[in-house]
Amino acid sequence: MVAQLFVDESASDGLFVFAGVLANLPDWERFSESWQELLKPFGTLAADGVYHFKMSEMAALEERMARMPAFYRVMAEHVRAYFSISIRQDDLDHARKHIVGLTSPRNMSMLEDPYQICFNLFLGSIAGRWKLLKPMLHEVGVEDAPMDVIFDCHTHQASLKAAWEYLDAAKMFPMFTESSPKFINDRERVPLQAADLWAWWVRRWIIVGESDKLGSHDFPFLDQKDAPPLVINISFNRRELLRAIRNRVSLVPVARDSRAKWWDAEQFRVK
Repeated sequence: MVAQLFVDESASDGLFVFAGVLANLPDWERFSESWQELLKPFGTLAADGVYHFKMSEMAALEERMARMPAFYRVMAEHVRAYFSISIRQDDLDHARKHIVGLTSPRNMSMLEDPYQICFNLFLGSIAGRWKLLKPMLHEVGVEDAPMDVIFDCHTHQASLKAAWEYLDAAKMFPMFTESSPKFINDRERVPLQAADLWAWWVRRWIIVGESDKLGSHDFPFLDQKDAPPLVINISFNRRELLRAIRNRVSLVPVARDSRAKWWDAEQFRVK
């Protein structure tokens, strides 16, 4: 049995976010059936006449936001772990100015593309702390097998594929399947619509200074707040981002009791 991590991105106001939702394949099969049933009565109608879910469209009208609990309940029932990474544009600009020795055109191209950097650090952080993550994922019922990484199709698909090949990720990251990453339309795989929901809220909470809500899933449309099983948010201050781009990673688990624990990237001591 394989686990699948569905990932989407969200960017605005100088903040780049990649966010993913993880569950086992049977979980996603049940999720997809329930989610599809919600799209016509509660989703939005696309220009081509197909009902779908897009968090930015749901947030546009109060009456649409009133439908959000139905979608979130399906996620709460089936998703076993939530991942996210956030990088600020000004911190990335600072890192570019201070990195020396990366003179090859390929390296410089990566530094100019925030999506490639988010992609590299997102997967690299998971892989780099896999020994820590593995028992945490086992505790929430994620199968101990290589996972599929599935992204929504978007305009940055070519650069993300190039980043994967540049990393030689199939060899570096054995915790991911050899066929990863896959790029699929979110209408074909509706768990990507759940990733869209999560990415939108991660970005919003960080921008408005409410990142503490990540761990508790303190959505404004929920009357009853139930903490999710596992939330992993990867974030960097300016110094950490510079170090991470120099091939080091940092992982920030958010505890289930919603008290953020910030882990030292070298020794994993709670600060």
